[in-house]
Amino acid sequence: LQFLYLIALPSPPATMLAGLCAGVVGAVVGLLWAALHYIDFILVACAASARCAAWCLPWWRRAAPDAARPKVVIVGASFAGLKAAQAFEAHRGAVDVTVVDCKNYFEYTPGVLRCLVDPGHFRSLSAALPKMGAELVHDEVTAVQPAAAEVGRGAVALRSGRTLPYDYLVLATGSTYHGVPVIKADAKSPGGLTRVGRQQQWDNAAAALEKARTVLIVGAGAVGVELAGEIVTAYPDAKRVVMVDMADGILKDGFFKAATKEYATRWLQQRGVEVHLGGAATVARAGGAHTAVLPDGSTVTADVVYNCFGAAAANAWAKETPFAAAMRADRGGAFAVNDHLQLDGYPTVFAVGDVCFHERTDEEKLAHTAEVNAELAAENVLAMARGAGLARYPEGVVGAAATPEIYDLSLGKYDGSLGFNQLVINGPFAAVIKWLLEYTKVLEVERRPVGVWFWVVLDAVGIFLGRTVLPTRAKCKTV
Repeated sequence: LQFLYLIALPSPPATMLAGLCAGVVGAVVGLLWAALHYIDFILVACAASARCAAWCLPWWRRAAPDAARPKVVIVGASFAGLKAAQAFEAHRGAVDVTVVDCKNYFEYTPGVLRCLVDPGHFRSLSAALPKMGAELVHDEVTAVQPAAAEVGRGAVALRSGRTLPYDYLVLATGSTYHGVPVIKADAKSPGGLTRVGRQQQWDNAAAALEKARTVLIVGAGAVGVELAGEIVTAYPDAKRVVMVDMADGILKDGFFKAATKEYATRWLQQRGVEVHLGGAATVARAGGAHTAVLPDGSTVTADVVYNCFGAAAANAWAKETPFAAAMRADRGGAFAVNDHLQLDGYPTVFAVGDVCFHERTDEEKLAHTAEVNAELAAENVLAMARGAGLARYPEGVVGAAATPEIYDLSLGKYDGSLGFNQLVINGPFAAVIKWLLEYTKVLEVERRPVGVWFWVVLDAVGIFLGRTVLPTRAKCKTV
């Protein structure tokens, strides 16, 4: 069934070239899917044999909780939180780890926009949270008490009334959004806290889009462009798609390369997306429709509006704590961290991913950089626990003054733009790589050997390329 999904066309291709691209992408993805599962079968057999032998060694067994062992609490179980837990798992017995998240599943957020046109795709993008040697707690954080000198340990308060003591705290709570298109699964939308409920959310959102004849997308950044690409691929010539942004071009955040911007602009124009730039849209709702005044003074009546801008750090609970002093209003409320990813004044508290802001590197908020953050934070927690010196970000992980600039912008299911530092590859190849990244990341979360080893190798290759063949150009600031 998975194979059939990968090669199935959601609708007849608009042109012969589009049909050819779709066929090639589907065939390559199908072959990759078969190869991955063949390799995984071999690795599972090898891992089972190794596990049987290793179980005889006492150091390999999961250590029972020890009151004297440092306690680490990780808040958030997406890219950064799970990467930190994975790093601690490699040092089992050194610390006791608890992971807190209000939902019980992982969702590959960079790929979820396709769920608006194909809600069944959610099953391919999600997985149950892995334990990885840690205690999993499905609850919402309501407050955090910093460690005090006379107490030693801090505490995390949960909605259920439970309190988790900690010696080290890793904050990986991610971002919040205005709503659709990227629906945030949190305690404010309890229906999305389980995979069944989340699937229903995507079903409902997809049904609303399917009924719409005119779609207004506010924001021409990566989310807006990818959403437009999904709609015109799934519904060619069936819906009017209007995009508006205050910038004078699409993808204007300074991260995407010129070749990507030019390719995406042409791609959208060729498929009839109406792009209005240089001003804001004023939107008013009357009945079931939205009337928008565009920058040129014209009006459009849309059946559905998607606000693709304004992500903010998911740390509202921190506003009533001493940590509020570290929140940067000009960065969506993200915690300012030092070169060790600690909150200033709180050396046992680390922030990683979308919820942190490291001024010296000022990185784009991506799944890749979130995982690099988490690796360094975990390394520094373990170093503090044994009394060693702390690593500096990002040199302590990538061996350079900046992390590689990596992106894969989807333009529908069969096209895209792949960027790695100065290199840009446009076309169907980018769509194949996007599928490969999504699929293997979910396999990694499921602790499937092929997924785990794929990402070990890919991360190492990315760091090597960023230091040698395609060096990363640091944009570090002096602070």
